[in-house]
Amino acid sequence: MPSAEVTAITKGPKHHFFGYYNKSPWNSTMTHLLVLQTDFMDRPPTGNEEMLIGLTPVDKPGTFEKIASTKTWNWQQSSMVQWIDDDNILFNSRLDDRFVSNIVNIHSGKTKVLPHPVYHLSPDKRLALLPNFSRLHDLRPGYGYPGLEDPNKDNYAPDDDGVFIMDMATGQRRLMVSLAQLADEKEKPSLHHWVNHLEFNRDGSRFVFLHRWKMPNRQGWQTRMLTMSSDGGDRYVLRDDGMTSHFDWRDADHMLAFARVKGVGDRYFLFTDRSQDYQIIADGVLMEDGHCSYSTRNKDWFLTDTYPDADGNRALILYNLPRKQPVTIGKFYGAFTSAIECRCDFHPRWSPDGRQICFDSFHEGTRQMYVMNIESIVG
Repeated sequence: MPSAEVTAITKGPKHHFFGYYNKSPWNSTMTHLLVLQTDFMDRPPTGNEEMLIGLTPVDKPGTFEKIASTKTWNWQQSSMVQWIDDDNILFNSRLDDRFVSNIVNIHSGKTKVLPHPVYHLSPDKRLALLPNFSRLHDLRPGYGYPGLEDPNKDNYAPDDDGVFIMDMATGQRRLMVSLAQLADEKEKPSLHHWVNHLEFNRDGSRFVFLHRWKMPNRQGWQTRMLTMSSDGGDRYVLRDDGMTSHFDWRDADHMLAFARVKGVGDRYFLFTDRSQDYQIIADGVLMEDGHCSYSTRNKDWFLTDTYPDADGNRALILYNLPRKQPVTIGKFYGAFTSAIECRCDFHPRWSPDGRQICFDSFHEGTRQMYVMNIESIVG
């Protein structure tokens, strides 16, 4: 296994993590990381427990400088905590009877409250994608937020819920496509429908989302992947083979995803937007789902991870696309030991310069954040 230096950027007894793999905890100058702190790690949050949001200087690992707090969070994606710029951060919270998003200046604490929570920001930070986080909590525990009841809880496919876009300057949102429309397209109105994993492409011109619905009389769900123009038109069903999991846009028109293609099976695919063209990636080499993302330096490398093997270990893997070569850069214990919505996935993320990665893990007994220097591997 190639040598890669690993540093624990946080330490116990408190638990620390960052959340999902499609955001970076580093600021642009790589002097600080965003770090989230909790008192527990082995059960879902109730909606009344604080998660502290703070900074850890790169040159002072193990320290924690509190910036803010929120009671609106989950273990998979935290509170969508992220940098707006080097002076401001964004996260979701609750205000009275609704979920909102906050933009906080890390120096002054000055806060701007937007009337809706954020799922994913466009590259220019002008638009935000958002689902119904209460519905997401009910139908996909671990990805939504507890604390507020979905008014359409008993409605299989409401016509006033679905994919929304919010203007970050005004806070106004509009419904781009409703769950009723999506359900009608599949002729499954008597099953619960929801959307998840919404993400803008690299230039913000389009976005992707997963449309999911419950399977009758059994566990699980079906998934189709759709893309859509950010102005509300040109909706396209990119895949409708029952399963799409994690993905990352390579550019404005191509997306790497672990998905199912009928006649091929479950693989990593490079899909071309607005077409049924695809390329199989790492066939026979990377055959299981992982949290995949392209290098921030170039698109020759992508990073992913695995779920626990028979011994409870998970791997961090770099894959060189031109050479079609996987490089396992680390294995750490990570068996699922509690409710699935509490699991501590690695969710590996690239640093802005593409020479380091950060991941969450509990292999040393507490949930912590780790940084790995991979410069000797990726050059």
